[in-house]
Amino acid sequence: ADFEAASGRWLRDVVSGLRGRAPVIVFAKGVHHAWPDLAATGANVLGVDHGVAMAEVAKQVPAAVALQGNLDPALLLTTPEQVRTGVHQVIASLQGRPGHIFNLGHGVPPEAKLENLAALVETVRATA
Repeated sequence: ADFEAASGRWLRDVVSGLRGRAPVIVFAKGVHHAWPDLAATGANVLGVDHGVAMAEVAKQVPAAVALQGNLDPALLLTTPEQVRTGVHQVIASLQGRPGHIFNLGHGVPPEAKLENLAALVETVRATA
């Protein structure tokens, strides 16, 4: 009820207004209690922040709704090997589920290391 009163009806209005014009991605950071409600907005894709396990979200969202995310951006401050490990973990967590768009769980930190960004892209490409 709280999600509906605070956001649900307005999100559905926005999504329905965009339907047919372009795919719609809804990213609502920190709403780990509302995945079924977010899926019910009609969005094509739900962005998933890094504070929740992708496998848990996948259990709550129909397979027709793609999931985007959710590598912890803090890994971009570590080492290429840690980034590769994180990428593999995110991808493996959705093994067998269609419609995963790999992304960070939030924005790129300004101090992200270029070699880590390269490791991320290379690993995703090699795994896809």
